[in-house]
Amino acid sequence: MGCANATRVEPIEPLLGEVACNPTVGLPRLLTTLQSSPKGLTYLERKALVPRIFDLLPDALQCVGEIPKPVMVACSVIEYAVALCNDPHQLSDSMNVYDFALLGTNPKKCMIMLGLFFNTSVNNARAIFELSFQEDVVSSKKITSIVRASVSLLKLRGHAPVCAEALTNSGCVEASLSALEDDSGLQKNAKDAVAFLLSSLMDSGNEKARQILKSRAKGESRECWPKGCNKSDDAGRSPSNSSGSTMDSDGSFARRMLSPVDEALDGASDGSAEDQTEERWHSIDVPEQPPTIDVPSDGPE
Repeated sequence: MGCANATRVEPIEPLLGEVACNPTVGLPRLLTTLQSSPKGLTYLERKALVPRIFDLLPDALQCVGEIPKPVMVACSVIEYAVALCNDPHQLSDSMNVYDFALLGTNPKKCMIMLGLFFNTSVNNARAIFELSFQEDVVSSKKITSIVRASVSLLKLRGHAPVCAEALTNSGCVEASLSALEDDSGLQKNAKDAVAFLLSSLMDSGNEKARQILKSRAKGESRECWPKGCNKSDDAGRSPSNSSGSTMDSDGSFARRMLSPVDEALDGASDGSAEDQTEERWHSIDVPEQPPTIDVPSDGPE
């Protein structure tokens, strides 16, 4: 059995070394291998492989910086690594609490980096919109990938609370509220993903995130209304954006996107919050097998 395990994990060894030396080149090759590898890795194979992947990811994320395509590839690798930890098909042969300890602080470090990338992408999208009144396609795709990876880490057994704390402390709750505004420059699918991130963060039970969102609901913090627009303003609707959808000048888009979060806040006492948010946002939940990422051919490399 030991020889078989070593044989199945061994082909990834050179790729791990390549990721360490040159993440921009190594990460896509590692992702391709993970996507094409046969399912059903044994417990010993997953225990040997997953910690080594997580050992490389924080430095790899820092190395690729803000370049969209490598960041999106790294996000997909994170999804696969978490899926190997939380494999629902291996309930009788699952990684246990001692195995998750082998990941150390690397999941938290990954979440910190993802939070920085998320905040920067939100700011970039808004800046582009303010200059051109066009949605930022690249930032929208990048944010969607970041959200998928972040939600995966929020579900990582043994590390979810720490990852939720890291995401909240990075300022991503406030950035998410900004991202949901009509003039954020993000496409609707990216806003859907951001709203689901907030719902997942609420499900994690992070108290700081809950308080920030409660203060938003009470009007104590920045509300999700477009600049220069009053809540009671009935001036109609703004011109269509670059994707052909119509933006709401009264901020109703942000209210619709945040309604599951509000429901989670209201329903927390009866224990129904997780069921409500999961049902509402199931269409953008992280699947067991993440699809190959799609980066615009004319986007930055």
